[in-house]
Amino acid sequence: MAPDDELDLTELRTLTAQEVADATGVPLETVWSSAKNGSLYGRKLGREWRFTLQAVREWVGLTPEQAKRAGEEKTP
Repeated sequence: MAPDDELDLTELRTLTAQEVADATGVPLETVWSSAKNGSLYGRKLGREWRFTLQAVREWVGLTPEQAKRAGEEKTP
């Protein structure tokens, strides 16, 4: 593999729900709700949600109000 073809492993780093909440300034419950309803793509490993940087970047493209509403939609 040539040096220019190397994978950028920083893109594979994942964040916890708490890290996403801290970084974005939204409540932790909104992160969880958004993950559950699919507006924030993530994976649940055991009891913990994990999110890629790319997924978080796409999610924060929303305005804070849109993110809050997305977290409230489809939540029982």
